[in-house]
Amino acid sequence: MPFGIHNSQGLTADEGNVYMKSSIQIVGPWVYIIALFLIMGTATLLARHRPIRRRFPARPESVRTIAALTSDLAREAHLSDQAIHDCRLALDEACTNIIRHAYSNDSRGEIEITIEIHPGWCSIHLTDFGASYFPETIPLPQRGAPLDETQPGGLGLYLMRQVMDEVQYTPGATSNTLVMVKREYASTT
Repeated sequence: MPFGIHNSQGLTADEGNVYMKSSIQIVGPWVYIIALFLIMGTATLLARHRPIRRRFPARPESVRTIAALTSDLAREAHLSDQAIHDCRLALDEACTNIIRHAYSNDSRGEIEITIEIHPGWCSIHLTDFGASYFPETIPLPQRGAPLDETQPGGLGLYLMRQVMDEVQYTPGATSNTLVMVKREYASTT
């Protein structure tokens, strides 16, 4: 820059170079620290989008551990306490049905759970390797019917569908899969 001509900050070329060097020395470390935190935060978010898969013995005492794992991950997905409660309720019912019906209370069976979380929602996949269940053979509960005329049982899938946003059961020759999805909806009030 010719002598007497100033840049946009009103500095001559030599003064501008000194200004730039001192800015880099002062700002430089903070830029690297901020960049490091951004990279670490992004890596953590990306890592959480990978599904978590675990296997548990098909025993009643496993249900509490499965529910606790699901609750912790649902909190990470920023679901509300009510949504987490709904997940636990549906999960408790599903696991109890797997233990009782797919394995006929045989504790040698296993329940495989896969949980995937994203901001504002989670999906829960339960897989068992026991007897299949065919929900279309179970009549829907009759709302308003007297309790003494209501057949016990058969309410599990109905209950899950009431508290979860999506429920899909797929029976198979060697395994059965139940997929449940819960979303956190923004308040409209």
